[in-house]
Amino acid sequence: MIEIALEKKPNQEISVSIDDVLYRIKIQQGNPNMLITIIANDELLLSGQPLTPNLPIITRKDKQITGQFYLLSNDEQYPSYKNFGDTCILGYEGK
Repeated sequence: MIEIALEKKPNQEISVSIDDVLYRIKIQQGNPNMLITIIANDELLLSGQPLTPNLPIITRKDKQITGQFYLLSNDEQYPSYKNFGDTCILGYEGK
């Protein structure tokens, strides 16, 4: 599993290239949950989806996507940016 570093701040954008796909990931503080938007090679995969712990983030099938993102959490609680890097880690698992 590839770990993607998150900062302890409520709103952030990350770009990462994995398996020849450039992902732009935006995480925002919603009310009350954290939300995620993912763009892969300029194609919107999801927008403003609530982050749920330990479940696949991308729910649609796409031929350019060969893996899955997860927000891994030790305590099964909905994530808070205050826990990023400690009990909440964004991960990508290739197939």
